[in-house]
Amino acid sequence: MYAAHVRRFASLLLALTIALGARGVDATISSDRYEIQARLSVQNSFQHNGASSIDWVQERNELRFDMKYDLVPAGQPFLGFISKAKASMLYRGRYDSVFDVRESYVKRNYNRDDFRFPEGEYPRELFLDLEFTGALRPLGIRLGRQQVVWGEADLFRSIDVVNPLRLDQNELLGEDFADYREPLWIAKFLYDIGRVGPFVENGGLEFFYSPNSRPISNRLVFGEAFRIGVDQNNSLTGFTRRNDIPFSQVRYPWELSRIGPYMTEAQDFAEIGPPFGKSDFVYLVHDDWSKSWFSWRQSMAGLRFLGQLAGGVDFTLNYIFKRAELPGTALTANALFDPNPPLGRQDGGFNARADLLAQALLAGPSGPAHDELVRRCVFDHEALFVLGSIHGEGRPLSACQPVTFWYPWTHILGFTATYNDNSYTGGVFRLEESISTKEPRNGVPPLAGPRAGNFPTTRDFATNAMRDTMVWRSMVGFDYLRALDLTAARKWPQPFRSLFGQDQWLLTAQFFDEYYSHYDHQIGLGDSVTDREQQFNPLLTLVATGFFVQQRLRPWIALGYEVDTSFPFAWLQAEYNIGKSWTVRAGEVLWLGSRHAENFLFLNKYADRDELFLRLTYYLL
Repeated sequence: MYAAHVRRFASLLLALTIALGARGVDATISSDRYEIQARLSVQNSFQHNGASSIDWVQERNELRFDMKYDLVPAGQPFLGFISKAKASMLYRGRYDSVFDVRESYVKRNYNRDDFRFPEGEYPRELFLDLEFTGALRPLGIRLGRQQVVWGEADLFRSIDVVNPLRLDQNELLGEDFADYREPLWIAKFLYDIGRVGPFVENGGLEFFYSPNSRPISNRLVFGEAFRIGVDQNNSLTGFTRRNDIPFSQVRYPWELSRIGPYMTEAQDFAEIGPPFGKSDFVYLVHDDWSKSWFSWRQSMAGLRFLGQLAGGVDFTLNYIFKRAELPGTALTANALFDPNPPLGRQDGGFNARADLLAQALLAGPSGPAHDELVRRCVFDHEALFVLGSIHGEGRPLSACQPVTFWYPWTHILGFTATYNDNSYTGGVFRLEESISTKEPRNGVPPLAGPRAGNFPTTRDFATNAMRDTMVWRSMVGFDYLRALDLTAARKWPQPFRSLFGQDQWLLTAQFFDEYYSHYDHQIGLGDSVTDREQQFNPLLTLVATGFFVQQRLRPWIALGYEVDTSFPFAWLQAEYNIGKSWTVRAGEVLWLGSRHAENFLFLNKYADRDELFLRLTYYLL
């Protein structure tokens, strides 16, 4: 553990030494062959549920260091055919001191290194751009750890699904979009075709391959319904976290809790029926995604054709082959239930495995044998029954159920179109359409929700409750640039003169929709038996931004509304440049819907934790 700390701090100090050793106070130091930028920032964030409940959740100290260097001098091709070789590196080291300063996080074991030091062991981005002479002149190559951004949509992922999102460091909103994505090891090739036929100008082919893809769930933090501890007498003690009381128990700031208030947001209980009634299920999750940096099972590739039609419409045709970003769950029914019970039935009768029930009955509801079963469940992840509740909620029975996250391969086909209408409206029209052929879902599980008292059936054993669906995603957007141009504002003091007078606002309105080919008798990716899947999932967004007061002030107003669950949200932010070396950013993210309004974007998971943040940045160079 100590060696890991040294490696993290060494990387941070090396980048800081390089940055401070450079001369100058401008934002960038550059010459004919290099360009260097460096900055330090600190951000404090506070989650709140109204004015009466405020929780300090973040003090993120960040060092960012950017460098670009031309390995090949201009006009001097290397090896006679490499005209350009530019190396780029972005280092971003982060330290969140809140996990050290707040004792409540330490007591809940939230001082783990990947929370305190989420980044900094290696460069965030590190890639090489190559260009050529002669017959290879139309070819451009980028090799290394990078981001690939395809698509035209904002606040929504349809074709822009190459790089996973880092949702373990911030909420869904509140960061620059480029800072959300996690760079991956990718080889990307772009070939300039030029004119194609009578209609397409500036045509090009772009291809990428990565052996390093990651699912979003690789970085998600899932909440648990319970904690198991050991007291001084080496006895097990239970701890149940009530998530319906926002801050009475400390949770990780950006966790997605699987266990919600009143047992409505997860398969945490089973209605077995008499004599047991409601019993607890503890899910023992195994992720089938490879954890290595290279594996054929985590490879992905994509190809797109881009160009401009003769009428001025820019377009792309896209294809991506990868595994799904978010997993479904495979319920290993035969771990606890008998598919061929001698006395039970496969059509919903009582078919729990007799040997596991006998083991629980022999151990009893208390005592050393009972504690040993709990240990085997929690620490050894063994499938078994326990008489009495692990959660400490008075249930007569607990069951430790193995579950596997699975990520099917999917083909994503899509296209985008952008048209700048200079003749009539002065706006920019955007369109993005995509189809993902196979994304995971789950059937309604036995013993839960509408299947209360219904034990696993033949289909449950055959499919492990795995389902899938085709997903069509659609976006129509409109961008408009104009000044409010209020006559009275010309006499107002700054910043109001700039905001309401001569400077222009960029307005962006978007309509999104997700359509599922299969949705009936399925539950969504939140694994909630009360989440009723909708076939159409529309979402509306409006963004207003711009640069004001001699480009020093940038406001950001983003409003959204999820239609099916009537869930509004807002992201309000302003950033101001103070001289050449300082910027300050203040923002507020408001989740204005109900925490019970389960929707396809997981917005209800954030409903009781609006967030206020303040960031101060100093440019070292």
